[in-house]
Amino acid sequence: MPVTARCRTIGRRPGRTAARCVELGAERVEEQPGSTWIVLRDPAGHPVCLTDAANWG
Repeated sequence: MPVTARCRTIGRRPGRTAARCVELGAERVEEQPGSTWIVLRDPAGHPVCLTDAANWG
């Protein structure tokens, strides 16, 4: 089964949202794709991408 990433655009505080996700059990991926995206893995191991809504597109 292929792994799919869940990409989310959020308000202006992706770092704060990522920190809360980690508190809830996510893990931050070691290699990040740059400064505008934050990649996490949820507790089941699925990638989750977070960015400021202004960066989407």
